Amino acid sequence: MARSARTVRQAALCKRKLRLVQKAGYFYGLVDGQRRVDGTDADEVWRQIHDDAGKADPKFFGFTGAQSRFLVFFPNGIHADGFSSRERDYKVEAKRKLDATASLAEAMYGSGLG
Repeated sequence: MARSARTVRQAALCKRKLRLVQKAGYFYGLVDGQRRVDGTDADEVWRQIHDDAGKADPKFFGFTGAQSRFLVFFPNGIHADGFSSRERDYKVEAKRKLDATASLAEAMYGSGLG
């Protein structure tokens, strides 16, 4: 008997419908019903479709758009509850790894360092 897919999570973002579906231990990320991302980690698939959907909206382009989007998630900016644990800490850790891996010039102009 074939396993049916089940919706794990769904939300709306910028007039787009996001849906995370699980089937046979695998996760599929859909944006407006179109499969965009798949993988074995539900949180990672959700993050990818969420980021992709947000980037596709023209009001999020440029600094002003990025600032507006940031304030949707953290209305009190860097002083918002959860900012450090959800946003800053992983970036500081990524910076430490980059510093240990590449010189400043390599980091600025190199690729494949991530």
